[in-house]
Amino acid sequence: MVFFPWGNAVNWQEAEKPIVWLGDVTGRYKSRNLGSGYMVLTNQRVLFLNKSGIIGNKFFPAFGIEVSDFLSAQTSEAFTSTSFFFRSLGLHHELEVRHQKHGKNEIESFVGSVKSVSLERRASLQGQSEREPGENQIPFIREREIHHVIVKIPCRYCGVLNDQLRNKCESCGAALR
Repeated sequence: MVFFPWGNAVNWQEAEKPIVWLGDVTGRYKSRNLGSGYMVLTNQRVLFLNKSGIIGNKFFPAFGIEVSDFLSAQTSEAFTSTSFFFRSLGLHHELEVRHQKHGKNEIESFVGSVKSVSLERRASLQGQSEREPGENQIPFIREREIHHVIVKIPCRYCGVLNDQLRNKCESCGAALR
């Protein structure tokens, strides 16, 4: 994938391919300035590739997240910046991208592509997890969550709440039954 100016900067995953990108944008993540570069959407991830070097011909990944973790995007009224929201490993992430040189249609198209690829990727991942392990698949473990209900009984003498399995109050020692 070296036919893009930033192609060598990406550690491509198996079967990953670029879909759409925006150049000449600046990025910000967790109050950290990512500099200027490219916002790239692949069939698996959303990447921000920082442009560096004297003439800006070198790139390195500054941000990357699984596209299926995409939640939403919000573009400013003037179409000068877009915030992309993700949820990964129980945490919320926001990537702000400033795009002064791009028009409304280009930004809406990019955001629309991120939304549709995210839905496709979720469906693909969900389909993989529902299949039984096969010859070319990695086995997976199905988990089941078990809930236990603990009932507390108040002591009639001191009022402390005790587990229902106790015979004596853990506070005053009085019989609970």
